[in-house]
Amino acid sequence: MEWFNIFMARLRALFRRESVLQDIEEELRIHVEVETETNIKRGMPPDEARAAALKSFGDPVRNTELGYDIRGGGWLETLWQDLRYGARMLMKKPGFTLVTVTTLALGLGANAAIFSFVNAVLLKPLPYPDPERIVSVWETRPGGGSNPISTLNFLDWERQNRCFQFLSAITGDTVTLTGSDSPEQLYVQRVSASYFKALGVEATLGRTFAASENEVGNDLEVVLSNRIWQSRFGGDPKVIGRKITLDAKSYTIIGVLPANSTFDRTGAVMWLPLAFTPPNMTRNYHWLYTIARLEPGVTLKQARDQMDTIGARIAALYPDSNKGWGPLALGAARSGGSRAADRVRQCRQYDPGAGYGPRTRDRYSFSIGRAPSPSDPAVAYGKYISRNPRRRGGPRAGQCINARNETVVAA
Repeated sequence: MEWFNIFMARLRALFRRESVLQDIEEELRIHVEVETETNIKRGMPPDEARAAALKSFGDPVRNTELGYDIRGGGWLETLWQDLRYGARMLMKKPGFTLVTVTTLALGLGANAAIFSFVNAVLLKPLPYPDPERIVSVWETRPGGGSNPISTLNFLDWERQNRCFQFLSAITGDTVTLTGSDSPEQLYVQRVSASYFKALGVEATLGRTFAASENEVGNDLEVVLSNRIWQSRFGGDPKVIGRKITLDAKSYTIIGVLPANSTFDRTGAVMWLPLAFTPPNMTRNYHWLYTIARLEPGVTLKQARDQMDTIGARIAALYPDSNKGWGPLALGAARSGGSRAADRVRQCRQYDPGAGYGPRTRDRYSFSIGRAPSPSDPAVAYGKYISRNPRRRGGPRAGQCINARNETVVAA
């Protein structure tokens, strides 16, 4: 409570100046009398003893003011006078006052909003177990810069790497949910079976995907966000095992994700298995976004070195499609922030229909066609490609490219 006593003493010095000055004068008088008695005991006459005591303490008026300043009264009084003066000036010019206060309020609000965003996106660690082990993995273009990944390159990385405990591909899609309620178009993500394991997330109801559900024919399962479970299914705990119809196909609900998690704050409301079909099997169509979890004890540098070796091996085997291309593992998201952290968060909250792509501020646009999916690969990145003609295999403006590397004219 020492700080409280100091604070109260300074407030007393500010608002009860005369009383504090009297206390200081009284304290100085007592010191002078004590010094005078000491001098008398040393054999000095009373008058000389008092004069010597006063001389030893100096000017009493100056000492009183100095004591007042030490108690905080001086600078607090000056501050109070300045505030009163400033208030009087502002009251004399109400128009100027209004503009000033409004400007300060807007500035403070903007700074608070920017800090909140920076803290959430760059500084705050990812809300997953061992977030320092979560990395994003991209491809590098021959001319430099990061890029999404082709299907065959991703599958080769998945088979050959020994540095990642889990490596998961992600892409976006839109589906139409039909059934008892009116049809509703939903944004979903198609992900590898290891996606939730890479993030270290378990379903709060049911389960997430098994490895076998990456295969065509076994991919008719869906994991719900807690948000859509509450809004569309009424939070029914018996929803596990229920059949729903997405794009005229019957899917089985196998899990519900935790409440108030990052999955409730993304554009996606459902997650479906990412099962590759023959048209997807190409190295020329770069459409996948990837996150990974490092093996325990593996550093990011070791992962980069191993992925560089794998990339060089693939480029040597397939020079027509992979010459100059290679993998790029970016750092984990952790306190302190980095572009790598931002990109990991892009994967965590990736919204291909309304998100930002790597190394660009252009927004993806799927106004030409649907988002890329295993069952509908003939989709282009529309405006993004037309604004980025250097993209691998990128068509001219107004055109798009499908998974079979065929250029089609935008409708």
